[in-house]
This record gives sequence, structure tokens and C-alpha cells, in this order.
Amino acid sequence: MSVDYVYPIASGQSEGNAPKQYAITCSNTKAEVVASGFFNHVTQLKVSDFLFVRCTDGLALLDVTGINPTTVTSISTGGGTEIISNGIQTTTGGSTTETITGNFLPTDVVQVTEHSVGTNQAYVVEAYASQGSVSVSFNTDPGTNTKYNLTVLR
Repeated sequence: MSVDYVYPIASGQSEGNAPKQYAITCSNTKAEVVASGFFNHVTQLKVSDFLFVRCTDGLALLDVTGINPTTVTSISTGGGTEIISNGIQTTTGGSTTETITGNFLPTDVVQVTEHSVGTNQAYVVEAYASQGSVSVSFNTDPGTNTKYNLTVLR
């Protein structure tokens, strides 16, 4: 299992006190990861930290809810948060807006990060979900070779 610190997620807080996100890749199922004791050896976790875990059967979003004193005693499954979509998309070009169709709702939370900037040097301006699609807008036509990671949470 590899554990990588991503970034503090609460603005206006010092890094030492802010909840953090961790990206984790493992060779276990989601059920095994949620099982008691799985994260006991990971000493850098604090209560309120979030774990994005890539498991053999999909992704899990977890919230650290208890530690005693350095042993993780409880993990919640993100208060019902579900990862609807997560993956690297490649732009099709021809417009400043890319549209991805799927089982999306207007209330879904969309996160987009640049994976690799194409020859047009486009960057993401905004991203939002609507009924049946997610729209990602760029500052200019990104062309056909810009890659971005799209995560949609519900």
C-alpha cells in the first residue's frame, strides 16, 4: 500500500491543523479497507483527514473519525459520499467546453485537475455537473491532446 499526502483542504488554516486528503493505492477490496485496523500503522493520519483509496474493486472515499492515541480506531465511508466517476479524460478539441455524458446530477460535486497540458496550453476555468452531463470549460480551445483528471462525487 502506498500513501501520498495530497494537500490541506481547509483554506485559512495552518497546514498543521487543517484536515488533509491522502491518495492511497492498495491491493485490497473496499470492504477490506473499511475493516477495523486496516490503517492502524499509518501514523500521519488525524481525525477529520480524508482518504481517497483506489481498491481492486473501485474507489472509496473515507473519513478518519477516531484515533487513540496514534492508532486509527474508526473510519467512516464519507457520510454517504459516493464516487460517481474518476479518471483521466482527453479533450476532443474544437471548443472551449468539453462535455462528458453519464449518470450525473446537478447536485454532484465536480473536481478537475490538469494531468498534462496540450500544445494549446489551455487551463481549466470551471467545471460543473448538470442532468446527464459534466461540462469542463477551458480558457481557450484545448485541442485534442490535453488530459485532465475528472472526479465526480455525490
